[in-house]
Amino acid sequence: MFIADIDGMPASQIAFLRAVCMGETNLNARQVVAEYGLGAPSTITKNKKTLVDRDFIGKSGEGFKIVDPVFELWFKREYCNILP
Repeated sequence: MFIADIDGMPASQIAFLRAVCMGETNLNARQVVAEYGLGAPSTITKNKKTLVDRDFIGKSGEGFKIVDPVFELWFKREYCNILP
C-alpha cells in the first residue's frame, strides 16, 4: 500500500518527506534545501500543501510530522536508512 502511494509521487515530494522524517523544521533554509534537494521556494510550498492535503504530513509545533506512524516507520527504513 505504501509503495503505491510513493510510486506516484514526484521526487521533490519524497525529498520533502525525507526532510520531515529527519526532523528538519526550517524547510526553506538554504542548507536544508540543498541537503535534501527540495527545489525552489514555490516547489516547497506546493509540496507542503499537497502532502498536507493528502494526509501524509500535519503541522506539529514549529514544523511538520508524518501523520501515520506505521508509514513513518516504513518510510524511515526504506528512504532514510533508519532501522527501527
